Order: sequence, then structure tokens, then C-alpha cells
Amino acid sequence: MTPPPSTQARFLFVACRRESQSVCKNEICQRFPELRFSFSKPGFMTFKAASDDDTFAYWDLKSTFARTFGQTIGPATSAEPSQLAMEAVDLAAANQCHQIHYWRRLPPRDQSPVAYKVNGEFAELVHQSAPGDSQKPVNCTAPPQARVLDVIRIEPNQIWFGMHYANAVFQRWPGGQPPLPHNPDAINRAYYKTGEALLWSGLPIRRNDICAEIGSAPGGSCQRLLETGAAVIAIDPANLDERIANHDRLKHLRMRGRDVRHTALQEAKWLLIDSNVAPRHSLDTAEGLATGKRIHFQGLLITLKMPDWRLAEQIPDFIQRVKSWGFAYVKTRQLAWGGQEICLMGLKRKSVRRFGS
Repeated sequence: MTPPPSTQARFLFVACRRESQSVCKNEICQRFPELRFSFSKPGFMTFKAASDDDTFAYWDLKSTFARTFGQTIGPATSAEPSQLAMEAVDLAAANQCHQIHYWRRLPPRDQSPVAYKVNGEFAELVHQSAPGDSQKPVNCTAPPQARVLDVIRIEPNQIWFGMHYANAVFQRWPGGQPPLPHNPDAINRAYYKTGEALLWSGLPIRRNDICAEIGSAPGGSCQRLLETGAAVIAIDPANLDERIANHDRLKHLRMRGRDVRHTALQEAKWLLIDSNVAPRHSLDTAEGLATGKRIHFQGLLITLKMPDWRLAEQIPDFIQRVKSWGFAYVKTRQLAWGGQEICLMGLKRKSVRRFGS
């Protein structure tokens, strides 16, 4: 990857989930030993270079647990909305930013439009403060490689500014939160989690592609996959929600993943696993299927539960194990809509070439 311009910095901000802050901090300090931990609030941390003469390439963070990150600019002089908007406009112009992202240190669980009303009000103030030819989009999904000004609400009366480049897909979203519309008919939280996983991973699932999902009940993930136009083989001993149970593109196999016959999945292109078991058990199940002679998955999404954060030390081993099955491109992320777990995606080399993922 070619680094964007001006990405050498002395200060770094990182946003993450509250419960994974310690493991995120350790991950970053191992990746950048030249950094020193500086400031923290639950779900938000800053780091600085150890010496006044040192800088680091913050664009290349490669973190599983950072929801988003960037270069710290400094605190706002005022949290009063109109004054803050004017300061954001000036900073965006001075730093040649293409967009402005305004977000909370700890985002709300509810992603309905009501939850982001304050952001809509801020956007209006920004547009009122900027001359017509210098207005910047606020809280839109940024185009790839765009330079973004971050306006971070640490506390109601404490605002910080930062800047980042939209190199990764999650950095195109305000605060690293996926732009998922509220669905009042969503079966459960897995609906949003799978929606985020598909956006983040970029798996090129096409209409009528067959997805096999292990651990599918009650069916939120299946519901999201069906909405994309995919066909789904749901594998779970438990019942599925009646809203999808009789869908014409869904087949329910009432069994555990380790008991499914390979012939039942030989037309499946994508594998999803979200079972409440230890990571090695999920990986054992995936390996048994992904390396079968009759099965030819193009890609996979595996949820790996982390009941003990010490398991995070094994993430490099998890990645190498999946690569050994023939998946050339493997990455991990703790999803904003997930829990104490990480999502691992894998893509075959021919799929990477074909779809440019």
C-alpha cells in the first residue's frame, strides 16, 4: 500500500470498544514501540512519539481492535455548537480536508436517525459557517483516500480535533461506525453485525450466491444475507424466526456444523460461522469444511469469541491457520456491532484478483 501524503505524526488518537481498551492499547504499543501512552477515557486513547524529534506512520496501524484512528490536532477552544462549527470549518480548510466527521467517544448502541440527531444539527451549523465554495460534507461516507477532519466529543463539554485518511473502509465511516439504516423488523443484533461484516470485509457476494451459515438461529444474519439477494443454507439445531423460516431462498439444516455432510455444501461459495464456542472449535469446524474435496468456498467470515482477552495473543496464529487453507487474504476486526469477539475474514486469491477486494 502506498502511504498517503503527510502521514508522519507525533500524536495518535485511537477509538475502540470500552471493554477492549486494554488489549487495544497493548496491540498498539507492540506495533509501535516508539509510542508512549498519553491520555485515555473509556473507549478513547491518545499516544505520542517518545521524542520531540520522532514521528511515526500512523496510517499503517493495522489494528484489530481500533474502531478508528488518526492524527491528533488538539482540543477545541469551545464546545458551544456555533463556535465549534466555525473552528471545524477553519481547521478543515487549513488542513485541506475533504470532509468532516463528528462523532462520540462512545457511540450509541441504537443506530436509528434519532441517535444521530445532534450530528445533523452540527452539520447544519457547519454549512452556515462555511462560505459557499468551501463547504465540506459532514458525516457522509468519505471516498477512498479522502482527508477527513475528526471532531470528537470526548465529554459534552470536551471536544478534540483530529485528522485521518480514509485508507481502510472503516475509516470512511464517521467514528468507524458502519452506515447501517435502522430496521424495525430486524430479528436480532446479528442482523446489524452481519451487515457491518459485509461492508468491512468487502466480500463480493453476488445475487443467488449460496452462503452457508453455522450458528444461524434465530436468524438475524440469515435475514441480512437474504436481503442482499443471496441464498442461504442455515445450519443450527434450533428453530429460525418465523419471518424467514419459510423464505424460498433459505434451507434449514437442523444440525450442528460439525455434523453437516460435505455434499450438502458443495454448491456454497461463502461460509459464515458464529457459534458460542472457543475460537479453536470454530476454526476446527471451518477447517473441516474449507479443506474438503467437494467444497470450494471463495471466502469466509468467522466470529471468534474472546471470553478471555489473553486469546488475542493468538490472533496471528489464527490468521496463519486460515491462510494455510488456501485463503490468501485474511484480516481481523472487532466489529462495532459485535461483542467480546472478533471477526475474521478470508478470501481466496482468485477472488481477490477477480473482484479487486
